[in-house]
Amino acid sequence: MTESLRQEQHESRFAALLRGRVIAALVAVVLFVVFVLENRRTVRVDLFFWHANTSIAWALIVAGILGLIAGLLFPRLRRLL
Repeated sequence: MTESLRQEQHESRFAALLRGRVIAALVAVVLFVVFVLENRRTVRVDLFFWHANTSIAWALIVAGILGLIAGLLFPRLRRLL
């Protein structure tokens, strides 16, 4: 096998991997847009003395991000539960 043939195969595998990642990213964006559009209703969010009116989608996204951060910061607590 020549060096140029090996490089072409490597480039085609890389292109296929990149194409797969782009497709996955596009699917994720479409799902996110659908999620936001389906959950546009406004709700009141109360946290101690703080109040906000926001869509259900954004409230769930923020809660998920805070949960992810808590899970990353406190891995021992996650193992105990």
